[in-house]
This record gives sequence, C-alpha cells and structure tokens, in this order.
Amino acid sequence: MTLRRFEALWCAQIFLRDFVLIYPVYAIYMQANGITAAELGVLFTLWAGAALLFEVPSGALADRYPRKTVLVASGLIAALSFVVWTVFPTFLGFAAGFVVWALGSSLVSGTSEAYLHDFLQARGQGAAFERLYGRGEAAESIGAASALSLGGWLAEGGYGLPLALSIAAPILSALLVAFALPQVAAHGGEDEDPGYLDTLRAGLREAVRTHALRIMLAVFAILVIIPHVLEEFLGVLLHEASFSLTAVGVAYGGIWIARSIGMALAHRLAGWSLRAVISGFAAGGLALLISLLVGPLGTALLLGSAFFVCGAMEVLLQADLQRRIAGDARATVTSVMSMAGELGGLALYIFVGVIAGAVSWAAAFAASGLLAVLAAAALGLLAPGRLSDARPRLG
Repeated sequence: MTLRRFEALWCAQIFLRDFVLIYPVYAIYMQANGITAAELGVLFTLWAGAALLFEVPSGALADRYPRKTVLVASGLIAALSFVVWTVFPTFLGFAAGFVVWALGSSLVSGTSEAYLHDFLQARGQGAAFERLYGRGEAAESIGAASALSLGGWLAEGGYGLPLALSIAAPILSALLVAFALPQVAAHGGEDEDPGYLDTLRAGLREAVRTHALRIMLAVFAILVIIPHVLEEFLGVLLHEASFSLTAVGVAYGGIWIARSIGMALAHRLAGWSLRAVISGFAAGGLALLISLLVGPLGTALLLGSAFFVCGAMEVLLQADLQRRIAGDARATVTSVMSMAGELGGLALYIFVGVIAGAVSWAAAFAASGLLAVLAAAALGLLAPGRLSDARPRLG
C-alpha cells in the first residue's frame, strides 16, 4: 500500500468516526423523551466519569492486543451506543448509551496514535507522523463540523434518520479499518507475552519515566485541554459579543476550520523542541487574552488565530510524545496523557463557569488565555530545549 493511499483511507475512517449526526440535537432528543435538565446533568457527569475510568485501561488493551482489532471494536461499540438510545429512550437507556459511547471513545484514544506510529515506523517513514496525524485530526474536526451543520437540519423531520446515520457512520469507519488498513506487526519480541496488568503497570511507569515526559503530562493537563474546553463555549461567547445566530454559526465554523488547518499544516514545523511547542501554546494563550480588548470581529479573528496555533502545537506535541516513548506500552502512555487532559478539563470547566458567571464569557476566555501564558512560562523554563533523542531513529 502506498503512503498516499494509506493517508486517504486513514483520514476517511477518522472522518466517518466523528460524522455523528445526532451530535447537535442529542440533548434535545433526550429532553423530548422526558429527561429533565437535572437528569441531563447527571447523564453528562456519568459520561465524563466513564471516559476517565476507561481511558488508561483501554490503552493497555491496545498494547496487549492487535491495535487494528481494538480500532475496529471501538467503531462497533460506538455504533452500539446509538442503537441503545434508539431502542431504549429512557434515563437508564441514555445512561447505558453514554457508558458504551465512553468505552468506544476510550478505545480510540491512544490506540490510534500508536497504530499510526507503528505503521510508519515499520515502513521507515516515521518523519511523516506529523503530516498524517495532523491531517487525520483535521479530518476528525471536519467530520464533527459537518455533523453539527447537517444534524439539526435532518432532525427537523424527526430523530430517526440522524440516529440511524449516527449508527451507520462508525460502523463504516470500523469496516474501513478492518478491510482496507493493513495489520501492523506487534510491538515487542515474539517470546514476550506480558499480561494485561504487567502492560498497564509498564505504561504507567513509562509515562513518568523521564523529566520530559513528566513535563508533557503537565502540558496535556493544562495547555492542550484549554482550546478543547473553550470550544464548547464558543457559541455563547460570540452571542455575548453581539453576533446574530447566523453569524455565530459562521464564526464558529470558521474558528473550527482554522484549528483544522493548523493541524493539517503542523508537519511544516516538524523538528520544534518541546520548549518551542510550549512557547507556541503561550502565543495561542496571548491571543485569547487580547481578545478581551477588541471588538466582535477582532474577537473572532483572534480566537481563530489561537485555535490555529494550538491545533498545530497539539500535533507537534503528540509527535514528540510518540518519539520519546521507549517501551512497548505506547498506547497506554498516550492514554495516560489523554487522561491528564480530561482531569485538567474538569477543573477548567469549573474555572471558566465561575468567571463567566461572575463577570462575562469574554472575561472567562481571557482568563483562560492568561492561565495558558503563565503555565507555558513556567513549563517552558522546566522543559528541555533540545529535540527528543529518539528523533533520529524515526527519520
């Protein structure tokens, strides 16, 4: 298989995985089936808790069993969550669907990055990781944005069609992985057969093995998560800034596209040190901070700039992480980093909500930018300024 063909298939299956047309209306669908606002809050909390619970153990599964198999399972499990919602539209049914969805999502986290790394490493093309990973992340964002754009319109005729298509998309993604993507040789020697718990322990040790990896753990927990949390509140911020509902949609989509472009072009910055990547996150935070001081159009442009830069830095950070992992528990280590981000995200949701409630959404975004600048300054001083020692063996 040529690298170009692999890239097309890789991006296609990621696009389909996030092309979930029930996204924009699932909360409305639940309320239409008798779920109260309080119950909805409980369901979202359960979803977040399940994601945290499954994150690292599922990464260890991908280090214990073939990663392609785990990716296929993740798509089928994700589809099952929407089957449950369709058949059992009750509080318990929605709760079960959220738990299943969290499991499916956690099986992708860590596994996807590790599979891509191993595929490129086996071909001696490790230097292409930034390009393929960045374009895959861009495809994911475009898939989600497309679903958000179309899902509400389809739901005008009822929830049956968006639910059915939400079931079909991850199944198609799983089929692409199963029948179009190659199996990647197992990591580790043939005589080695560590048990699941041994793999899990090895991954946890590896995640904090070196000073650079410990710094990365903090970067994922503080800097990477900021744009992911803020993107949930972009609509209310733009509306507060006097954007009409139509303009909110256009600006929201533009900011999302800016992030996707940053990810897709990140490979052009390949070779940046960890300290340089942290400086990039600081630049994104500075744009968020300044957004408090400008008018509506300037706010949208600065937000787009911040998301563009942070998207590119996230790709570079993930590539550097993969190079620094020395052991076989690659998916577990990547999942540990993702879990750090999720824990940081829980704290940041509270941080943003408190400031927005006390002052404004603009102040909350600016405060998040200030947090990014201060955290980046501290972590940048502690981070190594040179490239990962593992880089030459991947080029």
